[in-house]
Amino acid sequence: MALRRARTRTRPTPSMCSAAAVAAARAGRSGVASASLLAATLGLFGAVPALAHEAHRAKPQATAPAAVAAVADQASAAQAAPHTIANSGGAARDATAHEAAGGHAHPAADAIGRPPSNAPKLLAWLGRFHPPLIHFPIALISVAAATELAFLWTARRFFADVTLLLAALGASAAIAAALLGWFFAGFYLADGEQLLMLHRWLGTATAAVAGAVLWFAYGAWRTGTRTGLRVALFTAAALVSVTGFLGGALVYGLDHSAW
Repeated sequence: MALRRARTRTRPTPSMCSAAAVAAARAGRSGVASASLLAATLGLFGAVPALAHEAHRAKPQATAPAAVAAVADQASAAQAAPHTIANSGGAARDATAHEAAGGHAHPAADAIGRPPSNAPKLLAWLGRFHPPLIHFPIALISVAAATELAFLWTARRFFADVTLLLAALGASAAIAAALLGWFFAGFYLADGEQLLMLHRWLGTATAAVAGAVLWFAYGAWRTGTRTGLRVALFTAAALVSVTGFLGGALVYGLDHSAW
């Protein structure tokens, strides 16, 4: 009886089989879910390095054209440098010599080895003093002519002496101004501009008449004869006025004294 009861207790019933099947199914689904979760986790951790590797490979490919272009530019510059140096070798040597000379250009020696002359540069520099110097002969000769007229009118010795002094100074200044004018405009017998040529030769004529003024002023101081001095002085006063007007016209135009 006891053995029969034990077998009866351990014999599975339909309800027990159904419960076991349900538990097994649940266990199977849990295992499948766990396996799926594990696979997804492993796939995620495996995909991150793969994506990083792909990004690492893509970056050099993106920057490769720029790097190749830079290398090509450097190679082109390196190839062009010898030609540039060869073509501009004289200019480079001139620049080096210019810097060694302290920043001033020094022309080379002539064919027989003589050092270059600074005379043209000196004459051009002296010619720059022509514009400020011309005011002195204009003023001095004009006032000398006025004091000579005062001497003729009053016969006072004071005006005679002042005329001799001013005439000598004005004539000397006129000669110097004419010489500097040649330095300033260059040694040409004819100019492309008619106004400049007229100013040049009237200034030269003024210098010649100023030389005559000096000569006659010295004679008047020695002998007292003033006829030649008066003719030369009044002529010089007229010439220096016209020449000065033309010099101003070269700078400001012919109508610079218009009313």
